[in-house]
Amino acid sequence: MTARLKKFFQFIGGVREFWIFLKIGLWLALISILLNLLPLDKLMKLLTPNPSKKCNISLQKLVDFISFWLERNFWFFKPSCLKRSLVLYRFYRLKGEPVIFFLGVRKEVYANEGSLDLS
Repeated sequence: MTARLKKFFQFIGGVREFWIFLKIGLWLALISILLNLLPLDKLMKLLTPNPSKKCNISLQKLVDFISFWLERNFWFFKPSCLKRSLVLYRFYRLKGEPVIFFLGVRKEVYANEGSLDLS
């Protein structure tokens, strides 16, 4: 048990990363609920962060944290590429990364059509 806890804390990395880890879990749970209550356009507006907020964590660490939660395969944390994509969208935008969210289509289909700007 102690070895597992030690490995977990090494995975997390520190207090700041632990809070982000918890926020990711919360957003995954919220998205699981809100996908049933809101149309996708309203959900995307909710997920688009305020430009004044910032998140300073590596992109790989974000992916690892989301994968950790979804690998639990329990309750709200059932693996789903939609949930993964929506949480990644939020946290990449918090990092200031330019993100375009494509749903169910190949990127080439709409490359010349423009994109939906939710800012």
